[in-house]
Amino acid sequence: MRSASSWTGGQYSLYRWLLGGLLCLHCVLLLADHGHEGGRAPLAFGALASLALAAGWRDRAAALALLGTGFWLLLTGPPSAPTPSPWVGWLLLVHVCLPRAPYGSFDARGREDPDDGWRLANGWIACTWIVLLLGYAHT
Repeated sequence: MRSASSWTGGQYSLYRWLLGGLLCLHCVLLLADHGHEGGRAPLAFGALASLALAAGWRDRAAALALLGTGFWLLLTGPPSAPTPSPWVGWLLLVHVCLPRAPYGSFDARGREDPDDGWRLANGWIACTWIVLLLGYAHT
């Protein structure tokens, strides 16, 4: 039996929508500010991947693409662009490891049981808190 405190697929989809929307906004703002410096294609690709993540359409591949965009920004991005946050990278890595197609995602449409028993395991939540605490303790 799963713990009652685990996130449901609908709750996780709301979080995924917010994360994808914020990452899309970030890519669009960087594109507007730094696109003339030779980074249009990766930033546009990152914005599209963010929308796919938000919608839950091929969201694991989108999360990996966003990690790639973050590495591109870190290594070859415009010098005046803000450096990508390691916390966002962690959240994207966790997303790749989670069960696919929670309730509310595009990939879950048409299922007989839209929820399909999807739950975010408490272990991922605990790991994320630990990583966050260790990161803040390090700074």
